[in-house]
Amino acid sequence: MQEALRQYAETLRREHGVNLEIRVGVNTGEVVLRSIRTDDLHTDYVPIGHSTSLAARLQSLASGGAIVVSAPTYRLTEGFLFLHPLAPPRSKGERAGPDVRSSRRGPAAHQTAGGGAPGLVRFVGRQRELEQMQRALELAQGGHGQIVAVVGEPGVGKSRLCYEFKLRSPRGCLVLETFRCRIAKPIRICR
Repeated sequence: MQEALRQYAETLRREHGVNLEIRVGVNTGEVVLRSIRTDDLHTDYVPIGHSTSLAARLQSLASGGAIVVSAPTYRLTEGFLFLHPLAPPRSKGERAGPDVRSSRRGPAAHQTAGGGAPGLVRFVGRQRELEQMQRALELAQGGHGQIVAVVGEPGVGKSRLCYEFKLRSPRGCLVLETFRCRIAKPIRICR
């Protein structure tokens, strides 16, 4: 969002002399949606509550072009974003403000070295698939060639499953990786 706006703002500045920047506040938490009927056929929904109020306060702390996130959001994004701490603000009704972080646009700092890699949530629910992959590896190590295909809709965790399998693979295994590619015609590889 920041990058798209930066490109648009560049055009506005060049053609019309207008300086445009946005500030973003992000908080993670539960929200309540209040419905507002606009007419007989349409209803709009407005998020309300502490989580959205805090996000609005965080946005007011951001300088132009910056993103300010709350501590819960920081914990979920640590390792994926370049963040640095800000002095905690005082909020209405709170003794001490939230521990907030600020981020300028930039590439994700995806760190995936080691088992407890920053930015990765706990891996759950794929034990059966990991066991199948482990069995295929054992058969391959015993001289029986194996092929494992990991197939699924985008976002279901195929890459994470393969990452976890690699973490659990014994040393001395040759790991070859490929990523999604589009092939116009099926190909056959023979040896």
